[in-house]
Amino acid sequence: MDEAQLRAEYVMPFYMMSATEEVERSVEIAAAASTAAIDDVLALIGHAGWREQKVGALFSIVRAEPEIVDAVLHALESSRGWFTFPYLCASAMLNSGEHAISSLQEFQRQTHASSRPEVACSEVATAALEVLGATSEFEASTDKSRETLDTILANARALRGAAGL
Repeated sequence: MDEAQLRAEYVMPFYMMSATEEVERSVEIAAAASTAAIDDVLALIGHAGWREQKVGALFSIVRAEPEIVDAVLHALESSRGWFTFPYLCASAMLNSGEHAISSLQEFQRQTHASSRPEVACSEVATAALEVLGATSEFEASTDKSRETLDTILANARALRGAAGL
């Protein structure tokens, strides 16, 4: 599918949804994600635009093919903050477990090396690392970051449930 088709079929219907809307429309999202060609999901995850990457990451929550898992782990390392991080983090944790640790740690290194670090995302990454049995070299998780991670994972599990996973 070319970029215009990807945008029309997948990006435009899903990229502007709030987390609440994503749960409410989880059956619709799961159906689109499950029927999308693997090459289309990979193109979305690897896209330079945050909208495309957000939808690709959202779809990847219900797709555990090795190529998609690898693409998610790679994209997580350079996530674009709150536009993409929650979806990439949830997908990485649910589909690759402890294999997500090095990607989460690299995300934190890149975030803290940035001139505009996404500290809130990094704190949630710390909470994710703790759940996976690892530690952060940057900051401790907070009650808020653990709550945020719990919400991110609950929403991802609702999407997986809608997909029958």
